[in-house]
Amino acid sequence: MAIGLNSLLNIGNGALFASQAAINVTGNNIANVDNQAYSRQAVRLEANHSIDFYPGQIGQGVTAAEVYRYFDRFIEKSYLDKYSSQNRYETQNGILRSIENIFNETNSPGISSLFDKFLKDWQQIAQRPDDMATRSALLANTSNFTKVIRDTDLSMVKVQREIDKLVEANVEEANKLIQQIADLNKQIQIHNDPGKNNANSLMDARDEATRKLSSIIDIDVIDRGGGNYSITTRAGKTLVNDSDHFGLVFKPSNSQADLMPNSAFTGNVTAVGDDYNEYTLEITQAIDNSTVPPTPAQFRVSLDGGRTWLRNDDGSVQLFDVTDKDSPVRVHNIEVSFSENFEALQAGDKFTVMPKSGVYYDHPTKGLENITPMIMPDGSDREGRMTGGAIAGLLITRDYEIGKIRDKLQAFAQSLTWEVNRLHSQGTGTEKLSYLLGTYQVRDSNIPLGSDASTLAWRDRLNQLANVQYNATTGQVESVKPGNVTFFIYDKTTGDPIMSKALDFSHKLSAFGNGFDPTIHSLDDVATAINNSFLDPNTNQPLLNAAVVDGRLQINPTDPNQTTFGMVDDTSGILAALGVNTFFSGGENPQSLAIRDEIGVNLNLINAARINGGAEANGGDNITAKAIGDLASTKVSIRASFERPMSQTLGTYYNGIVAQVGANTSAASFNAQMNRTMASDLDSRQEEIRGVNLDEEMANLIKYQSSYKAAAKLITTADQMLQTVLSLKN
Repeated sequence: MAIGLNSLLNIGNGALFASQAAINVTGNNIANVDNQAYSRQAVRLEANHSIDFYPGQIGQGVTAAEVYRYFDRFIEKSYLDKYSSQNRYETQNGILRSIENIFNETNSPGISSLFDKFLKDWQQIAQRPDDMATRSALLANTSNFTKVIRDTDLSMVKVQREIDKLVEANVEEANKLIQQIADLNKQIQIHNDPGKNNANSLMDARDEATRKLSSIIDIDVIDRGGGNYSITTRAGKTLVNDSDHFGLVFKPSNSQADLMPNSAFTGNVTAVGDDYNEYTLEITQAIDNSTVPPTPAQFRVSLDGGRTWLRNDDGSVQLFDVTDKDSPVRVHNIEVSFSENFEALQAGDKFTVMPKSGVYYDHPTKGLENITPMIMPDGSDREGRMTGGAIAGLLITRDYEIGKIRDKLQAFAQSLTWEVNRLHSQGTGTEKLSYLLGTYQVRDSNIPLGSDASTLAWRDRLNQLANVQYNATTGQVESVKPGNVTFFIYDKTTGDPIMSKALDFSHKLSAFGNGFDPTIHSLDDVATAINNSFLDPNTNQPLLNAAVVDGRLQINPTDPNQTTFGMVDDTSGILAALGVNTFFSGGENPQSLAIRDEIGVNLNLINAARINGGAEANGGDNITAKAIGDLASTKVSIRASFERPMSQTLGTYYNGIVAQVGANTSAASFNAQMNRTMASDLDSRQEEIRGVNLDEEMANLIKYQSSYKAAAKLITTADQMLQTVLSLKN
């Protein structure tokens, strides 16, 4: 009987400790009711082994086997996915709303209204060509117009630079979380004994850090139990592997090579310029030394990782010559050059050029791997890159939302500049010209102006005017239709015409005549043609003196006291491309757009008239002013870097930019709301499982308190029974 009483005491003692453990866990739940990172815990009670006895098995009470937590890993994985997408689109939406405000013209005049005013001012000049007040109004309004264009682009640049700072901060935070999770895995491996001593608090801390990490970058979690816990990006880049961790790197402009097995190229590619595109360069043909001179190696360019390639206006793939650092080629907004041993390049060699800062995965054996987000032409995310989280939202907004809007604004500024300058450069003001200095520069005055190596901002426009035809397969020039420009020389005293003539490029004939061929003729050739074309019949000396000054074309009469000059019928585009007698300077990008300096100090140089067939430029002539004013309804060719050329009016194209900003913001808002709803639903479902319910915990507290009292009563009863037995001896 004594064994039975001891067993009863043990049962009571076990029940007492089990109830006490349950009360402690319940109290901890109640204390953490407002802790969002806490998972509700409970005690698993386990019956002790029974003893075979008469009249049957006798139970030995209960044991508090383990403290476990309520947590659904499947729901959590789904939540992390949607939460990551939510943060991507919320980040995009927040920034795009500020971009939308930049283009908002509700409270102040913007580009659209000022552009309308600009064209109306030219229409006013067409009605009063000689009125200086009208010319002064045009100058003032245009100055404001160009300033707003510059400020609009600059505002977007500032946003992009702020994004860079945010990305850098997020990368730093992500790396801290990655290390924290790896450290927690190590601690869990030490303290966790499954089914006996569960490291619940450490697991809660790890899950909370994982949630924070998913808000920054898209991740997948592989939980194999305890400290065996891995995190990868959706693209499969390992960030955490148990106690090991691998970080991210935010790096400025960079280039990486992917060479063919037979390539002996050991150099690198250099890109100079401000651009938020990612360039993929692929060598299409190696250098051919069998020709004289050697045929240069060439490459093609993609802005979407090689899915599509930049094309000429006729649809053929655009090819660029491989050059060294002394003569880089212009590719969109950057200048590309190769190191000195580019002769070793082989067809198929590829290079990724990042003229922007990007995020890289620090691979333990392969080095840095580019994981900067990329949006493909169909709107999908590029495989192998980041697709979710705040970092993806920031970089996608910087590169593809703001970047494309800036590209479109640049296309607008370029077409505006070109169309106005094309008309203005062939016109004449209220006085003849005695000096001109071009506003656009070339790096090397010996390189053909239509070549990418000339780095002339308007080389593509020259090729368009010359109707350059390319072979769709090789990209080589097949034919050129040369243009020209006519100069008029006047007696400065009497104003009578002395000579009129088109430029003669016979010193370097092309296969298509003695006109201007952008694939052959350089800036030096233009200066030579001007000097050779207008000779005084009496002295056989040049009437005009043209020279190259700091990469720009300068023209003035040989004897400024005797002659003046003017130009008309420029079918070549030379004048506009070189910035000679133009209205605007700059314009190759929005921030450089301005009124030509000489016009700012001399209203007479605003060209409203045009030299007619009789070599006259009458004061009341308004042909040039009317043509510029008519740009309001004239369709022109406009092309952004990622688009095929389109024919639209400038006003319609700009309105399309504003509409695109609104559409981007609306799409980001919709996606943010959709993913927020789904993430919130999953979080609620997880909260139903892991969250603390005070009513339930209070009921449990009462239940376990009653159990504790009953266990204590059981011990008291057993003690009394034992005392009764002991008293029998007396």
